Amino acid sequence: MSDKGNSSIKVHLPKTGYPPMGKLALDKGLVNEKQLNEAWALQQRLLQEHNKKLSIADILFKKKLISEDTMRRLKIATARLLDKEFGIIAAREYSVSESDINSALEKQAKIYQKSQECVLIGDILIYRKQLTREDVNAILSEQNRSEDMLPGKPINAPPPKTDAHPGSKEGRSTADPQPAAPAMSEPSIEGIKDKRFFQIRELDKEFGKIVISKNLATKEEVDTALQEQLSVYKEDDLKPFLGKILVNKGVLTNEQFTAIMLGQQRYDVFDKKFGDIAIEKGFVRKNDIKKALEEQKHILIKTGEKKLIGDILVSLSVISEGQLKEIMAEQTGGYPDETGNEDTIRRVKVHDVDFELIVSKDGLSAFLKRDDEIPDAISPTDIKNLLKEKKIAYGVADDSLIEGFLKHPAHKGKKFKIAEGKPAKKGRNGKVNYHFDTEFLKAGSVDQDGNIDYKDRGEIPHVPAGELLAEKISAIHGEKGIDVFGRPVAPPAVKDAKLKCGPGTRVSDDNLKLFAKIEGQPSLAFGGKISVMSNLVIKGDIGLKTGHIDFDGNVKVMGAVQSGFKVKAGSLDAKEIHEAEVIASEDVTVSGGINGATITAGGIISAKYIAKTTISSFGDVAAQKEIIDSIIETSGSVLVRKGKIISSEIASKKGIESMDIGTDKSSPCKLKVGVDTHGQREIQKKVMAIGAIEKERMGIMEQLEVLEKEEETLNQEIAEQAQIQDRSMVEQRGLKKQMEALSGEGKKEGIAGLAEQYKALEKKASDADACISDLFSRQDKLSDSKAAFLKEVKQLDERMTELKDEKEDIQKWVAEDTPVPVVKARGAVYERSYISGPKASVTLDKTYKHLHIKELRTKDAAGSDTWEMKAIIQKG
Repeated sequence: MSDKGNSSIKVHLPKTGYPPMGKLALDKGLVNEKQLNEAWALQQRLLQEHNKKLSIADILFKKKLISEDTMRRLKIATARLLDKEFGIIAAREYSVSESDINSALEKQAKIYQKSQECVLIGDILIYRKQLTREDVNAILSEQNRSEDMLPGKPINAPPPKTDAHPGSKEGRSTADPQPAAPAMSEPSIEGIKDKRFFQIRELDKEFGKIVISKNLATKEEVDTALQEQLSVYKEDDLKPFLGKILVNKGVLTNEQFTAIMLGQQRYDVFDKKFGDIAIEKGFVRKNDIKKALEEQKHILIKTGEKKLIGDILVSLSVISEGQLKEIMAEQTGGYPDETGNEDTIRRVKVHDVDFELIVSKDGLSAFLKRDDEIPDAISPTDIKNLLKEKKIAYGVADDSLIEGFLKHPAHKGKKFKIAEGKPAKKGRNGKVNYHFDTEFLKAGSVDQDGNIDYKDRGEIPHVPAGELLAEKISAIHGEKGIDVFGRPVAPPAVKDAKLKCGPGTRVSDDNLKLFAKIEGQPSLAFGGKISVMSNLVIKGDIGLKTGHIDFDGNVKVMGAVQSGFKVKAGSLDAKEIHEAEVIASEDVTVSGGINGATITAGGIISAKYIAKTTISSFGDVAAQKEIIDSIIETSGSVLVRKGKIISSEIASKKGIESMDIGTDKSSPCKLKVGVDTHGQREIQKKVMAIGAIEKERMGIMEQLEVLEKEEETLNQEIAEQAQIQDRSMVEQRGLKKQMEALSGEGKKEGIAGLAEQYKALEKKASDADACISDLFSRQDKLSDSKAAFLKEVKQLDERMTELKDEKEDIQKWVAEDTPVPVVKARGAVYERSYISGPKASVTLDKTYKHLHIKELRTKDAAGSDTWEMKAIIQKG
């Protein structure tokens, strides 16, 4: 390499020995000392001139002295060497036993042999809870280990394994070292010529290896299921999937089964077969299957998730859940779940004597019933052999009890419990304990007489900064039971709670406690988000003097919110709202009127009157005097107990109460009750927002892919220029020797020509050096661009997670909050008022007084269920 133009750069060659990677390269004979010194010099120069860190292995590879595979092996060998030193430090300073260190090193070696992936023993010791992440970082720092010492990804190795479903047995994260999947025993399949069964069998062997490698099942569980698969095929000519057997045994969840099948790309054929069966049974038409496949493709493009067409057909209401199960039972070889919705009753014989064998629907109890006298020839052993034949093996009654059942006349015609399983032990859902009053009296609440008190806010809680606001009590998972067949019985699933951190709060490092970050009013918003609201008081109006307001707290306006201005706040308390836009995560309280506004709220909206306003709210909408010419959607109720609703369109999940609805001269009201159109619209907004983020993310990932390819090209160009530089230097040294020889012999006539060649080579090396500098500069800019893109992707992922959580909160709210399809009017409901519920509607043919309208189930002339909006006139 030319030294021209680099006199200011000082390269210090190692005096006290090479670093571990360089020493290994030298010891293994990969390079000679001169090549290593040159690589070391280049490493130091890149660091000083370009602040670019490259390992010795990377430089040797770029200089074409070692292959890419050798480069990786050199890094792994270095990591292995340093991990042994890591183990010595861990044993000396952190009391990790020598046997634990050796075990971790052995695990590291086994993982590498299996997957060609080098997992550092620090990560293994963290996984085994023998060191913390802080301990490992401290040891790595003591070793002065940098990223260039890490082995990176394996060459031509498969991508790192990830869990098919978050509910894996040990809750193992994708970063945890994965144990090698042991080979499975193969039961004999001699004499079987069914090609379809062999195809299933081969794919299921791979399926078994996957579930073992992911710690979803043990080798013994998979081997047992394979044997059962073979037995079912031989005895009943059925072809059940291995995964379905494991689901029936409670080893896998349906989600895990589906995820692994998708990973094996087995559902292309699976879906085709589903469609054929559905058409044959007359459940669907070919066009239905075509539409479902198109929807499947659309979902895949949009979300990257491949949904089964059966699930799509159910979501489109083309087939029912029952039809789905019927098709899947036939599709999976006629092997439905053994525990159905009813007890299983079989007629069995023992020495020509009839018995009934009854197994409860949950598989936890088995009974025998006899109607005849039992001859002495039948013994408890015969009964046990019968149970063994029927695969009932757990909790079998003692011989003395069985003897009593056989001999005692009192048992005749009665069920006798012959076997009893062990029920699964229920777990406990997670919950959040709140340390502040979450139900204090809200401003604008309505009393029984219909009066709205705008002044009495009750006792509003107030907390100092640092106050504990909430604690999470983590979920406790249940314990598996075992049924009479010896199969595990999965405990009911539990749901964990989440501490949701809003403005003015912070969560502890262990995510179990939430504290106030500022002094203020604690509040619990829709979806469980906890905030601490500080107060912003505006003495006049929100208008030109204040501008728009965006405040993470309570905004109290002594005057009005003027036309054309926007307010975004935790809650809003104002005298009036004119043609303004308001977004509040909690309540909106107006002592006067709302006119021509657009309001979105997470809590209650209350005012003296509401006119020409569009409202969207999770809480109640209450007006003292009237609601006129307005459009309202609420997940709560609409209350105008002493006033009127005129010329308005209202959709209220929890019903509507008013004195009067409509007038003689106004256009009719359109009222919808018992339907959460607001909640559904909010869900759709979240879905669209998630879709937009996914599209944006996909665009960024495409740009990243372009940058990756550009980086590969730059690396290739750097390698080529480095090679040109190295060749020029070698040729220069040769020419220099020739010139020295000619000069020593006094043959000066040839020196001039060689000097010209030397000068040309020197320029070639210098040009290559300049080109490399330019390429490194471009590479640095490329790295900066990639880092910016990756940061943007991370932000998008965080926002997407937040949106998905919000969508789930709303879906839960919509599903669990009971609708009230009722309209109550203590005064008059005028002619032509239109009232609808979830399943029925009515347009009033005349004006009624004291009307109570509700949706009721009735019977039609044929005796079938039907629904109607029934108007009941209340006395008084």
